[in-house]
Amino acid sequence: HFIKSYETILKKELRNNPELPVLMLYGSLNEKDVFELQEKTFYYLKNKFNNIHQLKLDGDNSGISNHSFVTYHDKMSEQLKNKILQLLLK
Repeated sequence: HFIKSYETILKKELRNNPELPVLMLYGSLNEKDVFELQEKTFYYLKNKFNNIHQLKLDGDNSGISNHSFVTYHDKMSEQLKNKILQLLLK
């Protein structure tokens, strides 16, 4: 259900913005099953859409319930910024 719903959202967005790069992001929660679903979705959709990308940011478990502290969020935001710039400057 998640994969098909994600595909529906992308189709709607890309209908109006066909050159829009899509970045699927998995953040600081180190929950393996959540990332596996996101990764499965990415591999399914990358064959259907030309400009889809994935970025996995590994959390450091420094916070509570698999969340990271603010210092790690700074590091993750830098990685995200660099990936976005990479995609936009292609």
